[in-house]
Amino acid sequence: MKGPFCEERRFGLSIPELLFFLRVTRLSTDLPTTTLTLDLSSENLTMKMNKLLATLLALGLSIQQAPAQTGSHFSNASATRTLSDAGDTSGYASTPAGRAVDMSVLAPTSYSYGGGVQPTGYSQSSYEGEYSGYGSYVSEEASTPSGWFSTENLLTFAAKRTSPVLVTTSGANVLPLQGATGVTDAFGGSISPDMILGYRMSAGKYFGAQEKVGLGIRGYGIFDSSEIFAHSSTGGSSIGVPFLNLNAGSPNQQTAPGLTGAAQDAYIVAGNTPAALPISTGSVRAADQLKMIGTDISGYILIARSGSFRTDLVSGYTYNQLRNRTSLYTTSTNQFTGDLIANGTVLTTYDNFQVENRFNGAHLGVLSSVVRDRASFSTLAKIAFGSMRSRVNVAGTSTIAGVADTQGIFAMPANIGTTTSEHFAFLPELGMKLGYAVRPHVQLTVGYTLLVWSDVMLSGEQIDPTINLSGLGPRPLPTNKHSAYWMQSVDLGLNFVY
Repeated sequence: MKGPFCEERRFGLSIPELLFFLRVTRLSTDLPTTTLTLDLSSENLTMKMNKLLATLLALGLSIQQAPAQTGSHFSNASATRTLSDAGDTSGYASTPAGRAVDMSVLAPTSYSYGGGVQPTGYSQSSYEGEYSGYGSYVSEEASTPSGWFSTENLLTFAAKRTSPVLVTTSGANVLPLQGATGVTDAFGGSISPDMILGYRMSAGKYFGAQEKVGLGIRGYGIFDSSEIFAHSSTGGSSIGVPFLNLNAGSPNQQTAPGLTGAAQDAYIVAGNTPAALPISTGSVRAADQLKMIGTDISGYILIARSGSFRTDLVSGYTYNQLRNRTSLYTTSTNQFTGDLIANGTVLTTYDNFQVENRFNGAHLGVLSSVVRDRASFSTLAKIAFGSMRSRVNVAGTSTIAGVADTQGIFAMPANIGTTTSEHFAFLPELGMKLGYAVRPHVQLTVGYTLLVWSDVMLSGEQIDPTINLSGLGPRPLPTNKHSAYWMQSVDLGLNFVY
């Protein structure tokens, strides 16, 4: 197909203490006839051809691709060039037996298979038309297309994202401590996104009668993907926000295996004590959002082609942006008697971790396509390399009876704010596409794409689950964690050539 490879007991402490990314020149027409000859009487034609080509290369003769023809298809006989045709300015002549070099072998053009020898399965007459050098069917009345425009829907599947467990749930009289019997990790840990809808549009054109160079542009992305957990309780179940408490003495603490000086604890959003005494009623909403957009501008340089096959070197500029946001919002009404907070007091917390990864760089790759009748198959392998700039923003708020504070549960003074880092990264891309021409200039396509980021920052990985409630020590801290990430998609599209 023409065109390029065409995502509390709430601690028992006060809330302020609590809330924290790779020339056959036309054979020279000046070669003397005595330089090289072919004698078919002693060896077969294939061996002589191989020896001739090897001799030409050894002598350092320049090789230039035969010009593509713009008229009707010609036969293999007329597509050959003899070594004695020094005065032939057309480049093609009738072939004396035993003295010809088949130019479709040395420098195949888009019409090399128009004569008596065609590759298996490539039938021009079956559709009564012509084929361009890049796989698109064109009727006899139409000119050979050199431009394309395509639009695709991407059914995208992304890698899992990780974070600390942010929400736990349990029965009414079971404290929602992570890892305890009867407690479920409701959100966080490993976040498995559902299928994400995406899009890709591309356009471009090959230039000149021989179409040896081209220029194309693509734009792609995914629509906003959000994984959300929301739950509320009036006492029939427990809701907690688990964390590792560096301070001994919290009534909800349990020893955390493998940790020294830290224990499992939880901020109780809703639930009762084991003795069925009410602690609070409330609700929680946790979300992880992912967005991605990208564009690239590519130059295409012909490497090789035949009547049904074309390979281009692809190089150009790539821009990509991957954004991830993890947020946690709680609201609860105190019902515990005997603490320092009046019954009925409303408490809210909000934590927001947001990361933006921006990539700018060059790309290099290979694009190949083959056509048989109405069907085509193309592959793309390219890698972008350049600068990845990652920005992390952490913010939090909390309120007690309407009085606000500038920190949440995991967003505390030591990690609140914006940090930026810049590093070298790679963005490899692999793709395959099948196409079927339903009309002379229209093709339906189905394909597969894999896109990888070698080094990005993700929001959930920036959350430090360890908290120092005493305020004596900088925890939670910025984690500054980097990781690789990938997306793969099934691509359904429509391609137009002109």
